[in-house]
Amino acid sequence: MDDERARGKIRGPFHGISMLIKDNIMAEASLGVDTTCGSLALKGVKVKRNAAVENSILNGGIIIIGKTNLSEWAGKNEGSAKEDRFFGRSIQSPAGSSTGSAVGVSAGFAPVSGTETNGSIVQPSGRSGVHTCPDGNSDGQTFDPQPHYKLENPTSGFVDLELGYFSSVEDDEVPELTARMRREIANAANRIEAKGAKVVQNAVLLQYDDFDLDGYDGLEGIWDHDFATELEKFLAAYKDTSISSVADLVQFNNDHANVELPPGTIIHVVDQFMSDESCERAKTHMRDKAGRQGFDKVFSEHGVDVLVTPQDCQVSTIAAMAGYPIEIAPLGHAEFNDRGFRMLVVASRKG
Repeated sequence: MDDERARGKIRGPFHGISMLIKDNIMAEASLGVDTTCGSLALKGVKVKRNAAVENSILNGGIIIIGKTNLSEWAGKNEGSAKEDRFFGRSIQSPAGSSTGSAVGVSAGFAPVSGTETNGSIVQPSGRSGVHTCPDGNSDGQTFDPQPHYKLENPTSGFVDLELGYFSSVEDDEVPELTARMRREIANAANRIEAKGAKVVQNAVLLQYDDFDLDGYDGLEGIWDHDFATELEKFLAAYKDTSISSVADLVQFNNDHANVELPPGTIIHVVDQFMSDESCERAKTHMRDKAGRQGFDKVFSEHGVDVLVTPQDCQVSTIAAMAGYPIEIAPLGHAEFNDRGFRMLVVASRKG
């Protein structure tokens, strides 16, 4: 790459930049890495082709230096069946499936890595000290003002929500951390207001339970439906594997219970009940609730540009439903274990 640059041959805008690829992005054998999605069922199995996004970045001059670990099937199994060379198999969830990506970036191996669907980057980056700005969907707009960009009469809305906290073991609320995060959010609001911004506190956003559809968790239903229907297409791109469906995957886990169990939520996907029509109805319901009845309503009623809340709540999930861009920014550290926490910023897709 350096020789090419010296000769004036530039492959693209990313010529010579290193990148880590998350282990749910397909990489063909010539790159020397597997694509396991954190599952032993795919260990050593090669794929037929690169993912389209991978070909795009390779053509742009990116150097792929390795794969990053993730929670099995991007969170369908909480830990990872793949063994770490130092600590063995992980049985605890790292919160987001891009944890390996966040740690790789934080450690300086590459400047960029990971994918974000619903907390995959947002959660681990908050613990690894990495500033992140995942984009919204294809027709969304990223909240990422450059250093030379100055907002005229900026406004910010600070959302005061009931926070859902988690530890690496179980979902226990930590009162001292809750209090610390609330203090830091209030301090941040005061500093922003002192700079001339309009600050609206105690705005009300819909809660996660408001998104239930016909008495069940519609988002979980969508995930299960899409996992079941899309997995077969995904596995068809592998060479010489006996795993071609969710049922095959469940059977593999049962046959290798010493390393693959507990089975997480994958076993429930086999019996998922949502039809294609019901899934589309649920997606429409989620987008409308999260967007028009959720963020859009708050932005409109309070006249604000962005919403800010502590990271450890379900706002990132609601933003994912709406397809709204999010950003994570440093906020502080817990006094009792020095673990980092961040604030989550959500911007309107309308700019």
